[in-house]
Parts: sequence; C-alpha cells; structure tokens
Amino acid sequence: MPSGTDVLEDPQDLAGHGLLHRVSHPVAPPHVVCSLTPFGCDMAADVGRLTGWIERNIARFPAAVSAA
Repeated sequence: MPSGTDVLEDPQDLAGHGLLHRVSHPVAPPHVVCSLTPFGCDMAADVGRLTGWIERNIARFPAAVSAA
C-alpha cells in the first residue's frame, strides 16, 4: 500500500484523481500546461482553511501532545 506521501505526488496522479487538468503538447522539449479543475479548486480552498487553522494553533500542539 502506498504511503500518504506517495498517493498524489505527481501531476499525472492529480489529473487521474480529477484535481488537475493536464495538457501535454507534443513538442521538444516537452511542454505541459496544468490547471486546477473545479474539484481541485474546492480541495485547494479546504486545504487553505486547514493550513490557516494549523498556523493559528501551532503553538497549542506541544501542549496537546504532552497532555495525551
């Protein structure tokens, strides 16, 4: 089973999961254009909110770990 870091580490994986629209142009050198799909935009917004929560609460993490 892949680890959490292996699941979506490549633009082709992100495109395969519907998060990224990827267009590969058959030129040399290779040229690829990527953009977020609406689904990817939804995810990015949620990840942004989670990131904000973590940044606001990072100082509380050591206390939570030592209390457990």
